[in-house]
Amino acid sequence: MPNKPLSKTHSHIMLVTSLIAGVGFFDFVIFLYMADILSEVLAIHNAGWLYELQIFGLLMVGCIASPLGGFLVGRYGDRYGRKPAFFLSICVLGVCTLALGFLPVGQSFLLATPLLLMLARFGQSMAFGGQIPTMWVYLFEHLPNRYLGISFGLIFASCLLSLLFLSALVYGLENHLTHNQMLSFGWRIPFVISGLISCFLLFSIYKMNETPDYLCINHNVACCEKHATNKPISMQTLEQNQERNNNNGLHIAKKRHLVIFLPAAVLSWILSSLFVVIAILLPDLIGMGFVLPDNFLSFGGVISLIFMILGCIFYGFLSDYINTGKVMMFGGIMLVIQLLLFFGHLKSGGDLILIFFAMLGFAGGAITSIPVVLVRLFPMKNRLTNIAVTYNIAYALVSSIMPFALGYVTFSLRLAPALYLMLVAMAMIFISFYIYYLSHNETPVSS
Repeated sequence: MPNKPLSKTHSHIMLVTSLIAGVGFFDFVIFLYMADILSEVLAIHNAGWLYELQIFGLLMVGCIASPLGGFLVGRYGDRYGRKPAFFLSICVLGVCTLALGFLPVGQSFLLATPLLLMLARFGQSMAFGGQIPTMWVYLFEHLPNRYLGISFGLIFASCLLSLLFLSALVYGLENHLTHNQMLSFGWRIPFVISGLISCFLLFSIYKMNETPDYLCINHNVACCEKHATNKPISMQTLEQNQERNNNNGLHIAKKRHLVIFLPAAVLSWILSSLFVVIAILLPDLIGMGFVLPDNFLSFGGVISLIFMILGCIFYGFLSDYINTGKVMMFGGIMLVIQLLLFFGHLKSGGDLILIFFAMLGFAGGAITSIPVVLVRLFPMKNRLTNIAVTYNIAYALVSSIMPFALGYVTFSLRLAPALYLMLVAMAMIFISFYIYYLSHNETPVSS
């Protein structure tokens, strides 16, 4: 199966999964794009202690709900199947998004509304914590190996495209509705539309099949060729060593966990950092440190997203035909070069910064190579749980801390975003040697 051609079923799975990824990410980030108008709708921005309580609650939701949801959905998926976990995460995400769209407001609900808001947001975050890792594992266990990179690239591209659609939708609402209309009903429109689409997509998931690998292990279905050659990287040599060192099993177990979980944590941090900073935070961070028009920066952010979409497809294609360690090394080097050019041009005035927005966004597409490695680091039995927990802890920390930490530091050191992204790029280059070593000496990462 590693070299099996792409069938119509595989193509359908790739397209449907990419669509669901975009809609799910759209559901999750609506709240961020509507935060200002929601603060007015809920009429709490002047209620000091209540406002602070809600902000604290939402921060706790971001830090706790995603890893918790990743663990619960992961355990459910490892025990009952990838398809049920997939269905569950999208179902909860759609229902909670609809709940936000029908949130009661007004003085009669002054205390109830913030509580309902946090509950719905908590459910959203839990469901989203299981969605993306479940998609990765589902595709990994369904598709031929040579099409994994492009399928993951389509998932990232769909998520980024949803940011563009959301920006256009919010911009259109704000320009076609009055401020009072936005406060009355306009803010509900994105939540209701996206929630209904998510619920509709449940039918598509219902018609999809369980992965062959899961059926092979848990239901005694005839093993596919891919499963026979699909051992996680770093495991074969460790198992051989364990056979030769039966008297030192504890040492081997510790080594195995270190070999697997440490690179998984670093890779998850790299992916989360590049996605959050380049795709979401970069225009605002630049505006804090450099004098450029807001409209100019917003347009630059759009260009960066467009070219990051292209970069995800490009690096996904490379990951299918070149060793993933080499792809990550190339991506890290290109990212370092683009960071130097981008911020160097900003210091000289930034007249052509839109061009460098495009180049930096394209370089950020190297994140596509990361899940190609992550899905192979863990054994079948607990694969989804381990990936979901590791990735969501990193994403929760980055998305909760980085906006405040980088924003605060940037006021004093305007090159703080450049230094942080440079650290991430160097970590990507460093770990690429490790990935190349594992894939070259054991199971190929991009066969």
